[in-house]
Amino acid sequence: GIVRKEEMEEEDGIALIWEVGGKASLYIPGDGSDSDSVEDSDSDDEKSIEQTTTDSSMELFVWADDDAEARALNHRRVHNDEEISNDELDALIATRKRERLTSNNTNNSSKPFECWDDWMMRMIQQHHTNGGGDGGGDGECPLDRFEWIDPVPLSTASLAQVHRATLKPLPPSTTNTDPSKDDDGQSSRDVVIKVQHRGISSLLLQDMANLRSILKILARLEGPEADYTPIFTEYSTEVKSELDFRLEADNMDAVRTLLARNEVRAIVPRAIGGLVTERVLVMEYCEGFAVRDVDMLEKNGVDRELLLRRIVESWAVQMHVGGIFNADPHPGNILVSTSTNDKDASVPVLLDFGLTKRLSPGMKVAFARLMHASDENDLDALLTSFEEMGLVLNRKDPFEDMASMRRSFGSTTPQSEVKEAKKERSERFEKRKEAMEKEMEEEEKDEAMDTKQKQKRRNPVDAWPAELIFFGRVTNMLRGLCSRLEVRYPYLETMAVAARQTLLEEVPLEERAQDLMYSPPHRPSNTNDNADKPTTLQQRLIEAIHQLQKDNDM
Repeated sequence: GIVRKEEMEEEDGIALIWEVGGKASLYIPGDGSDSDSVEDSDSDDEKSIEQTTTDSSMELFVWADDDAEARALNHRRVHNDEEISNDELDALIATRKRERLTSNNTNNSSKPFECWDDWMMRMIQQHHTNGGGDGGGDGECPLDRFEWIDPVPLSTASLAQVHRATLKPLPPSTTNTDPSKDDDGQSSRDVVIKVQHRGISSLLLQDMANLRSILKILARLEGPEADYTPIFTEYSTEVKSELDFRLEADNMDAVRTLLARNEVRAIVPRAIGGLVTERVLVMEYCEGFAVRDVDMLEKNGVDRELLLRRIVESWAVQMHVGGIFNADPHPGNILVSTSTNDKDASVPVLLDFGLTKRLSPGMKVAFARLMHASDENDLDALLTSFEEMGLVLNRKDPFEDMASMRRSFGSTTPQSEVKEAKKERSERFEKRKEAMEKEMEEEEKDEAMDTKQKQKRRNPVDAWPAELIFFGRVTNMLRGLCSRLEVRYPYLETMAVAARQTLLEEVPLEERAQDLMYSPPHRPSNTNDNADKPTTLQQRLIEAIHQLQKDNDM
């Protein structure tokens, strides 16, 4: 795809240079001429491509592998060896881009793409031509669907950047009866374009390979206790899927449907049909502000507890009901909507489903049982969940395991109280640690333990499931968000409600209870007509259970 894009100031305007596949092209906006291009017949390892034009005012432009070298070379050619810093050049480019945008919007609104980075447009067009997206090969250029695209990124992240845009209204001749809506029923024409950074795929894969080599060396030098290969394998597998935006579009659709089916009030952007490729994703624009913006929360009258309940419920349903969840719920990926029809100020917007984890049916049940058992203080169910998910502990202390689970998933602590709470937890931990060390020392005196056995006693985990990485990641991020917004939220309780739903569905139909109370078969009675009637105690018990059920306090 795209390997380089350079912009340079020249007397007649801004020259945009890009390389698509084996072609190098030069384009001067507004000069009325087509782009000149030259085929690069050399190998992929070619270090440079030279491009000339028939315009005598333009100099020779040189491609180089290094960005800084290319920028310096090209700028010196235009400015007669005048020295200029990269910061000054960036400022110059930004100024000219804004001038061109203003000029185009004022003088010629029928040309929306002269204000847009052509390399990005070429990327969209190239993927469409090669059949890389869900709309490829139908003869229609996807660029024809845009009315305007903002050249300034709305946001930029490690893998991609996002730009706002506006779609053209659908013509009345289309099958959609409502011309204000697109193929997906979207009523707004405002969208965003998520475009993958050039060269990021090869860079990410190289980083993963380097990290794997480093971890292998570490494991050989430090022993099995320092073998982080399972963590790396799980993480790298999921991260690589982020490079295909078609998977992200599928994830968004699956989670949106899941939340709607479970009546969770949250917004997930909708991908626009025909405008999704491996490296380009067009989705509806959701207006809102960052969930961590405390001032905006106050200004818009957001109910923080309601907002966080909806956020936590969203992930509870994703993890424990659907078995598919966004594994990257940091505050930058959660907005608070400002465009709801019913003026509800506490509706979250969930973004970025590139890093999405899917659990197998068995693993989903195991994690659901873990949360339900922790909420109910059910030791037997807790140990069963460990066995189902493959968590093996060499320490046989289920009471301590239960206490650890309830500490990890319990109610959150407001940030203003974290320091004091941390001090109390630290004191309790030190007491438990001293007691455990004393007990271990006594046992080691009685038993002949080698070094490896002693080390295992201090590290109680023999085996653990790789899925635990993202499960723990989501837990920490969501609980951290609650603390940051100064809310004491019952995290475990919300998770257990969704987990209970999955556990109930796992019970076979023939084994499910038909009524709240079990009624034994009628016994024949010839002497006592009241033999089948419940006793006073039984009747009181039945009434009490019915009342608990009515109060939803079973």
